[in-house]
Amino acid sequence: MTNVKYVKQMLELMGVGADRVEMFFCSAAEGAKFSDLVKEMTKKISELGPSPLKIKLPAEEEGTS
Repeated sequence: MTNVKYVKQMLELMGVGADRVEMFFCSAAEGAKFSDLVKEMTKKISELGPSPLKIKLPAEEEGTS
């Protein structure tokens, strides 16, 4: 089992969701591919919403920072 598959299984068991992690390979010469992959993952994470494990700090609950 690859490390990524293992992490995906652990995230699923924790209730975070396996879709939050991916592994891509691209060389330094593939800047456009890298940019596209970052945009794709950013969109995917945005659609998934905040982490279900995120703990709000008291300052965040009051709306102050």
